[in-house]
Amino acid sequence: MLARKTIQTEEYSYTGFTYNGIPHKFGIFTYKNGDVYIGECLLGYFDGYGKYKYKDGSEYCGFFAYDRMDGIGTFENEEIITKGSWRHDMKHGRFTTTEKNTHETYYILYIDDKMVHKQKRQYVPPEHLKTSQKIKKVNKKKKINASNKSENKCSICYVAHPNATINNCGHVSACYECLSQCNKCPICNSPVDNIIKLYFTQK
Repeated sequence: MLARKTIQTEEYSYTGFTYNGIPHKFGIFTYKNGDVYIGECLLGYFDGYGKYKYKDGSEYCGFFAYDRMDGIGTFENEEIITKGSWRHDMKHGRFTTTEKNTHETYYILYIDDKMVHKQKRQYVPPEHLKTSQKIKKVNKKKKINASNKSENKCSICYVAHPNATINNCGHVSACYECLSQCNKCPICNSPVDNIIKLYFTQK
């Protein structure tokens, strides 16, 4: 049964909805170390849209899956604010980062939490890099159109269309620019030996 309850454990106190005594739907986790999570949860896990506030004052606001930052999100502290795509708690894809002290903004490409490219761009104010829950509705619309090939995106940057493959495996899942920065296939982890750029014609 779904009910509102307060739960105390050795790690945290929880106030919100529960299902059979387990945090579920939406609530607030207050940890003994000072961290706080406010947002959606699924049978005890952070899952969906939420905000995680660290005891040092920094915070992540965006999407989670099974207690990990996963999806579009924004990390912010006193020095920077950065928005992009996370995968299993790691930065994976294109990020827009604004340095608060210098008022400079950069496009940064990460692959498995490693920065592989950084380029300065026009200044983006911090308030424009917040992640809103409204993006969930946009994601649902994209899923409806997933069968349309024109909606396919690079599995790394999520911006360009996949247009490259590797001799070893033949997977087509990334754009040429991103695949050129990898040493393994994003799908099967085969070593990158020879990258072939593909050219598609529209019917």
